[in-house]
Amino acid sequence: FATGTYFINDASKKVIKELASVIAASGSSTLLSYGHTDNKGGTDNELLSQNRAKAVARLIHSLLPDQKIKTGWYASNKPVASGTSKAALAMNRRVEIFIK
Repeated sequence: FATGTYFINDASKKVIKELASVIAASGSSTLLSYGHTDNKGGTDNELLSQNRAKAVARLIHSLLPDQKIKTGWYASNKPVASGTSKAALAMNRRVEIFIK
């Protein structure tokens, strides 16, 4: 995600569509969509991470309408990269999908 947004770009939409095919074939009962942010933005990060999780969940639901999807959000509390480089910040602006 770009800084401060929950817009899903075309490249990410393509990955999510490919993931939807895998999910459909797996027969899983529940998906978990967890939103994250980088450490910029302060208190707005909570809402931003929630919106990211929900945006991805909506896209998956549009592709797999019968799929049960739960959302969660962590703001900047669970980074996958440390530091303040552009690359580290970009890695932390993400949504993680878990198949349950």
